[in-house]
Formats: sequence, structure tokens, C-alpha cells
Amino acid sequence: TPMPGDIILSPTGNGNGKLSNGHVGIVGTGEMVMSNSSVSGYWEQNYTLESWRARYEKVGGFPVLFYRVAG
Repeated sequence: TPMPGDIILSPTGNGNGKLSNGHVGIVGTGEMVMSNSSVSGYWEQNYTLESWRARYEKVGGFPVLFYRVAG
């Protein structure tokens, strides 16, 4: 179960070809996910865990991996 502060990763090179690349983000509170916006250059809360899975797992075929930051 992901916790706030965990890294979420859908690695490029592991998809089904329907999306050109994967993505990386940081799990926030309330199942929100922050990721870097290529347009603005800022980290923004632009996904939920559900919408991340819908895009990267269901459409793109990427795995959804979680990493806990030690500290």
C-alpha cells in the first residue's frame, strides 16, 4: 500500500507501445500523485492513484511500482 512520500514509477521501455514513455511521481496525501510537468517545469498534483493506473497501467501497459524513501 503506497504511503505519502513514496515514489511511483511506470518505467519507460516496459509498455505496450500505446504511450511513448512512462512517468515518475511522488505519492501525496489522499491518494494524490505529484509529477513533473514538462510544460511548466514544476511538480504538480495532476494525478490520483486511480488516474495514474488508468493511464500508465491500463492504456500504456506499464507496470506501476512503488518505492519507499528511507529516512
